[in-house]
Amino acid sequence: MPPIIPQPVDVQLIGGNFTLTAKNATIGYDQVAAKSIADELAKKISVPTGFLFKVQASSSSIQLQLITDANLGKEGYQLEVTTKNISIRATTTAGLFYGMQTLLQLMPTAIESSSMVQTNWTIPAVKITDAPRFAWRGLMLDVSRHFLLKQKSKRILI
Repeated sequence: MPPIIPQPVDVQLIGGNFTLTAKNATIGYDQVAAKSIADELAKKISVPTGFLFKVQASSSSIQLQLITDANLGKEGYQLEVTTKNISIRATTTAGLFYGMQTLLQLMPTAIESSSMVQTNWTIPAVKITDAPRFAWRGLMLDVSRHFLLKQKSKRILI
């Protein structure tokens, strides 16, 4: 099982990989509310991959969809990575955001680079369903022990 934090409710390995290339560098959304998450995902993965991601309101290799599913709740999501495409489905934009965060964790660690990295951008084929167990989320940030710069602390919190 891929190391994902926090651990999702359900993870199923499908087998195979999805490979990001310049040819399939498109992110689609089905409703205007999902466009901001699509833009954020494109911004996050464009620099390290070196691919110019096109965000469009149509079917794409990476698809964000707002759906109606009472089982997911407000922050739950379904992430499905196949050998042909990636889809993130959620009932709210918060769910899409958390699905995006899980997708980023599935990518090679070079995705966190602030400059372009030449690597094989493969993502394992999985089906993940997740929703928070509690109604709140938390983060502990001990800046005095780790001596983080102000800019780094703001980036973590925002």
